[in-house]
Amino acid sequence: MRNGDYSVVLERRENIIVRKTEVFGDRIIKMYQYLQKKREDNIDVLKQVLRSGTSIGANVSEGHMLRLRRTF
Repeated sequence: MRNGDYSVVLERRENIIVRKTEVFGDRIIKMYQYLQKKREDNIDVLKQVLRSGTSIGANVSEGHMLRLRRTF
């Protein structure tokens, strides 16, 4: 990492929305893994839940990075 990149990482960790979406995405992944072991008949629904649940964090992260770039 370059010297200026540390401030971006630090700011991401301090942002409550980014933190909460990361935790939510982790919980979705754990739920997917758990339910995948328990039930194999609804795999399509589980995959959709995984995609939907993790896309929230991806969208927030992308928006956050765009906002940071605009400030420079």
